[in-house]
Amino acid sequence: MDIMTVFDVIMVISGLYMAAAGVRMKKSGEIGSVILTGEESAACRDRDGWVGFMYWRETALGIVLILAGGSGVVNDLFFSMRYWDYVKMVSFFLAFCWFYSSLHRARRDYL
Repeated sequence: MDIMTVFDVIMVISGLYMAAAGVRMKKSGEIGSVILTGEESAACRDRDGWVGFMYWRETALGIVLILAGGSGVVNDLFFSMRYWDYVKMVSFFLAFCWFYSSLHRARRDYL
């Protein structure tokens, strides 16, 4: 097992946590501590707006992490397609940039 397989497993675990945090944020209506600190959460002007804007983005990032990490584990252990690690990292990077820009916009609009 190489280091990329370990990284892929960490991506899957992180994705599961992010997706669960997004769903939990939607169900409870409370802002989770995954993407905001307690001080920022207390300073939020529109909690419902924040939750409505960010919950599905957090869940989507978690799903991308799960898919990228899971496909990486399968690739490392069974198929070994030559450039799959690069494709996976680019997709993760693009999803993370999209999430970060959404988080920046939410901070500007709701905090």
